[in-house]
Amino acid sequence: MALMRWFRRHQRHLLAAVAVLLMIAWGILPAFMRMGPEADGLHGRIRGELVTHGEFEDAQMALNLLVDFQMMDPQLPAALRARGAPLSTQSIFAVLADEFRQFVFDDEPLVTAQAAWRYLVLLREAEAAGIEVSPAEQRDVLTGLLPPGPDGQFDQEAYQQLLLAFRFTDAQFTRWTRQIARVAKLISLKNSSVIATRPGAWMTYRFAQEQARIEFVEVEPAWFELVDDATEEELREFFEQHRDTVADPEAGVIGYMAPRRVRLEYAEPPFDAILEEVVVTEEEILQYYEENKDELYVIEDDEEPAEEEAEDPDAEADEEVEPTPRYRPLEEVRDSIHETLTRRKAMEESERRVEAALQDLRRAADRYAIGPQPLDQMARRHGLDYRVAATEDEEKLLSRQQVEELVPAGQQVASFAFDREQNLHFPQRIDRTEQPPLICQVLEKREPEEQQFEDVREQVRADYARSKALERAEAFAGNFLEYAEQEGLEAAVAEFSGRLARLLEGGEASEGELAEWLGVRESETFSRTQQRVPGLDRSVPNVVQRAFDLDEGGMAVVREEPPVARVYVIRTIERQPAPPERFAQMEQMFRFGELYRQRRLLLDEWMDGLLAQAEPGDEITN
Repeated sequence: MALMRWFRRHQRHLLAAVAVLLMIAWGILPAFMRMGPEADGLHGRIRGELVTHGEFEDAQMALNLLVDFQMMDPQLPAALRARGAPLSTQSIFAVLADEFRQFVFDDEPLVTAQAAWRYLVLLREAEAAGIEVSPAEQRDVLTGLLPPGPDGQFDQEAYQQLLLAFRFTDAQFTRWTRQIARVAKLISLKNSSVIATRPGAWMTYRFAQEQARIEFVEVEPAWFELVDDATEEELREFFEQHRDTVADPEAGVIGYMAPRRVRLEYAEPPFDAILEEVVVTEEEILQYYEENKDELYVIEDDEEPAEEEAEDPDAEADEEVEPTPRYRPLEEVRDSIHETLTRRKAMEESERRVEAALQDLRRAADRYAIGPQPLDQMARRHGLDYRVAATEDEEKLLSRQQVEELVPAGQQVASFAFDREQNLHFPQRIDRTEQPPLICQVLEKREPEEQQFEDVREQVRADYARSKALERAEAFAGNFLEYAEQEGLEAAVAEFSGRLARLLEGGEASEGELAEWLGVRESETFSRTQQRVPGLDRSVPNVVQRAFDLDEGGMAVVREEPPVARVYVIRTIERQPAPPERFAQMEQMFRFGELYRQRRLLLDEWMDGLLAQAEPGDEITN
């Protein structure tokens, strides 16, 4: 009985304790379990072995390294070739920019769980195949990421600054670059197993270089944007069809999701003001002239001398006397030298200010583990102009297109802000061609967001009108085609010019003018690989493909989707086989193209097979 009385007296406290224990069991305990050995099973198995949590995180960090250091830049292999980098290094970076990027990242270089999984699949395969990277090869890879030092060799000081800037240890950086290089070497070896034959190159050439000519009539969708007859129900239905899509006007994609947006700040040297402060001395001008006159200021004299010297019979026949070079006088080039040195000094001062600000930001980074780093303070301290990017309406959350348009070095800044996953509150130096660098920091990121119909009603109305106009143009072209197949193209032009004039109610153009618009035009000869048809001022890939689907004399309606947004009635009037005599001139090019195609097929099949054999966990598949 005493026990029961004690229980009743302390019932509330006991129930509260039970509730807390349940919260721990349901909430905190699973998180702890994920940190233990059981976490290793969350990611799945590759080649029958569990992927540990540490391995998965390490793979994500390696991919962040790839993205942050732009190791997949398509321009990098050519730059390495120009610098005389070893062929093995060029091959590694060429693979990273092409096959590796396609397989691991698919489209955008975003470090996701799926990308880390695909990378681990390749890494395990490289380990199983015994692919190794020598210390010399690894040093070449590091050299490829950094500009050479003053002696043309690996710049150890720049490397240490790089580690400090990105908060990597030497061991981490070494491990990640070695693993990445192993995967690239594996893909490169797989590529080397493919050869291209002359018959294969001929088949590719024969298909790609087949020739055709067409007659065509262009139907303009704008003719059918005449009446705004859309009902509220139709507009809302159209909105619902596209509400979950982010618009891409350049690709002709309709959508009403607000795009990914960022809020960012940047600091740049006041270059014009620095230019005005620079002082160039007479001694510096003279020194520059003397050091560079043999390269820059020699007068090229192409004229024959007025009097030829008499030949010396005792002189050696093969002896040549070096002519004395003549130079432009200093007074003539003084202004250009002054301008060159002024700009050089201004660039050096700008570089000094940017690097000083970055050094202070790195030293202060530990005090700003949460939240943005104090770029505004460092900009004031080191004489940089500071701005938060914004539109004229003071909107600071910007889309990619707005960043490209509003911010200096817009494309590079947009690539940093939108293509790199680990970039929030991480000041980044952005280099520019012939302009001083700037420092950029992403302050906030917003993923695509749904918008309400009322907020985009006018855009929906405009998109709907263009979409319906394209459908009406296609229907008009279909009727035109039926008539032309019976009566001929010229008769169809005359008939449908009249119909179009009546549709426009005579308010837009006369029937004669419409006959010109609907006139039959003839293209020049084109091949399957061309995107443009000679005689059309835009890219029309569907027209090209359909022209080769038709026999001579065959007709069809072809619709080019936005952004082209045109409808054509075409008739193939001539088909010619690829000229055999040109194959000898183009064989190497088509052999290379066939080699690339065969490699792509082999790699796709091989990589798909590796993924099929792996066993991803729920974190990857969900």
